[in-house]
Amino acid sequence: MVDKFQYLKSIFPGVVLALIFCLFSQGINNVLAIEIFGTEKSPISTVLIAILLGILMGNAFTPRPGMMIGLDFTQQYILKLGIIFLGIRLSFADFIKFGSVAIPLVIFCILGVLILIKLLIKKSAYII
Repeated sequence: MVDKFQYLKSIFPGVVLALIFCLFSQGINNVLAIEIFGTEKSPISTVLIAILLGILMGNAFTPRPGMMIGLDFTQQYILKLGIIFLGIRLSFADFIKFGSVAIPLVIFCILGVLILIKLLIKKSAYII
């Protein structure tokens, strides 16, 4: 329990810095949408802006060593999730909105296919 608390305490500064970059990227995205494109929603993803901003800032400044643990955590887990969402054009709000219906349906379909395969394997064992 103490180790988990120490780990959370060690990643906290880097995760907060990543969150600040995320919020700043969202602000840039809103400015792009309203001021430049004249639309309600920008055609450029917030995740893409955050990645570009991270690349820019990472090459311009060196983060403190205490922040690197949290930044590595966000890079290893949260960034990958963001890239997956970017690839399927799904925002976190969309994930929450549609996920409550889609995730149980996907789980049901996967379990159904696994059960069907298991039954077919048993039946084919009797045939052979």
